[in-house]
Amino acid sequence: MRREKDNTFLFFLLNPFLGFLHAFKYNHERWSVNAVWLFVIFYGFTMAKPEGMDSSRYVQRLKNNYYSSSWESFASGFYSAEGAQVDLYEPTMIFLMSRFTENGDLLFAAFGVVFGFFYSRNLWMVLRFVPGYMTSFLWIIYLSFAFIVPFWDLNGVRMWTAAHVFTFGVLNYILYQKRSAYIFILISVLIHFSFVGPVVLFFCFRFLRLGWPLLYYAYIFSFAISELNIGSLRNVLMAYSPEFLIPRVQSYTGEVYIDKVNETMQGASFHIIYYRKVIVWTVVVFFSFIFFRRVKNLVTYPYLKDLFAISLIILTFGNIASLVPSGGRFLSIGQIFAFAFMFLYLKTADPDKFRYWFRYASYPMLFLFLIVSLRISLETITVMSVLGNPIFALLIDVHISIISLFN
Repeated sequence: MRREKDNTFLFFLLNPFLGFLHAFKYNHERWSVNAVWLFVIFYGFTMAKPEGMDSSRYVQRLKNNYYSSSWESFASGFYSAEGAQVDLYEPTMIFLMSRFTENGDLLFAAFGVVFGFFYSRNLWMVLRFVPGYMTSFLWIIYLSFAFIVPFWDLNGVRMWTAAHVFTFGVLNYILYQKRSAYIFILISVLIHFSFVGPVVLFFCFRFLRLGWPLLYYAYIFSFAISELNIGSLRNVLMAYSPEFLIPRVQSYTGEVYIDKVNETMQGASFHIIYYRKVIVWTVVVFFSFIFFRRVKNLVTYPYLKDLFAISLIILTFGNIASLVPSGGRFLSIGQIFAFAFMFLYLKTADPDKFRYWFRYASYPMLFLFLIVSLRISLETITVMSVLGNPIFALLIDVHISIISLFN
């Protein structure tokens, strides 16, 4: 036990990134999951926060609170007609940190404590659940699972922290039948208000137990819903949302916001537009084959049956939510569960023939996804994140993103 604790602390002092890499190689060691957690905290402290990204707005808000905010003005901003705050986690963290610092690096290190805990636990929960040999293809599937909502998504701290907290709760319920999982599932709503949708869907999954044919065909049909009129969806949301949520509904479904997102996407490179689509179609192919040819295999493994069902439910919701530009983010939540299902299925219930053809069909698509994801990560991962350590980071205040070295 002493040696394992020393390994975690030693890696963190010398080079957290090296500890992060070694954690995957020695994932059977107890210290490995904490090495990932500590690296995410270190990444938060050293990450680049360029203008235009969400992180720069949070840092500016921290500085504003440090110089002018009071408890009364902070508290009055929640759940009121005048206030704009409907999420508790991010503004509370910023306010508490602003009581003693205006340093954005410390703020994101604090964000990294929470994000990194749930991120590392989710990765290790899936990796360790079924013991056995890891082939190169299983590593590709697993890395895709890890990159769907990766640690560099700490930049969008509200949505993606909520995603990992929700995932932590659902995986604990499905894999380990823990009743305490309900707490984390519900807490995700306090981190990002939009998780009301996934939480409701989880309880539908929990208590209604809908049949696989209904879930699968609803999932396939949901791809056609993108042709619906977003104005109709806006009217429904406005009619049934609580009063304090109406400003957010107007914001996310307004024409100005939609035009801004569309303009951004039009200026994006080909690989940025399509690297996520390969994940969508990999899941469609895999799930279709399971539904038509292998669904009986799931009966033997209750956790696979439940992962298959919750994946279909949230993916269907994600396709419908994609009518709103930001709603497409819920596809990532469904894809987390889908790739967890794929990984565990291929490790436990997979005939070799299925693995053979699927491996060669999906290799190029998943490689594209992984390579583009790594390219995106370089916009916020800094030289200090990779080569430095906490001592150097405290002494040298340099945030040079790796991608800037190639521009």
